[in-house]
Amino acid sequence: MGVGLPLQSSRSCTAQVSNIKDFFEDFDNYLNSIVHLPGKLVLAGDFNIHMENIDDPDVRKFQLLLQQYDLTQHIDCATHISNGILDLVLTRTSDKNTLQIKNVEITQTVTTSDHFLLSFSCMFPHHLKTEQVIASGRKVNDIDIKSFKTDILNSELCNIESLKDCNTATYLYNQVLSNLLDKHAPMHEFKVNPYQDKWVNSEVQSARRKRRKAERDFKRLKTEESRKAYRTAYKDAEDVINTRRDSYFCGQLEQSLDNKKDTYKIVNNLMDRNTSRNIKPNSKPDEVLSEELKDYFQKKVEEIYCNLDSTTVTG
Repeated sequence: MGVGLPLQSSRSCTAQVSNIKDFFEDFDNYLNSIVHLPGKLVLAGDFNIHMENIDDPDVRKFQLLLQQYDLTQHIDCATHISNGILDLVLTRTSDKNTLQIKNVEITQTVTTSDHFLLSFSCMFPHHLKTEQVIASGRKVNDIDIKSFKTDILNSELCNIESLKDCNTATYLYNQVLSNLLDKHAPMHEFKVNPYQDKWVNSEVQSARRKRRKAERDFKRLKTEESRKAYRTAYKDAEDVINTRRDSYFCGQLEQSLDNKKDTYKIVNNLMDRNTSRNIKPNSKPDEVLSEELKDYFQKKVEEIYCNLDSTTVTG
């Protein structure tokens, strides 16, 4: 996805100032709509901002915007005949979803374009169709409660003579309820998308579809009415997405108030901190590893004793 504006290096015209302000506002809104989506991300094209001028206020503002959305800019040499760095390649900064940009080449073409040809390579999984996995479950909410209660009352669980001892009662409890559950809510298989966020529901999907339709209509019609309709659909979708996502994670945090492990897991997920990815496999022999662990804890205990000896107790 490339974004470019017909701006000059000098900002002498009010229209030009207005354009660069509109660009930052629109680009900010665009990044806000895509950075929360899962998967890899690449933004490449002519941004028409002179990144070589590090003291330029617009460049600083652009870099701050990239930092805010956790994005990295990979081009550091001229892409224009005037030695300007105008064509950029942006990817996520985080380890989880970053892309390695390799083989960056900038060559002058034989065309009349004043921009050089920028090419690069990167590896990422691409699926023409969203992969789905088979899961199984029960439709517990569809159980006819009245019929379920009737079957329980007519089962051996309500026959006192069948409950001879504790082991028999436990066996009957498990066996009868399992059979009744299979009768009223049998297991069935269904397909799920493993990459879809759990907070995404039908309301969010509907809002996204409306936004995409409004965007296509605006690109096709190019009218002021279609532009307003697209902006309205865009704002409505953002409200639905943010409200649903906030509600989901607030509920998750409230449910884990008494479980610190689950709370940290949710927080790490929100902050994209995978605590397991920094753990490297250990190839040392068990004897060496055990000695290192012994020395580590022995040293730690000695340090604690030294700190205790040097501590002055006042009463």
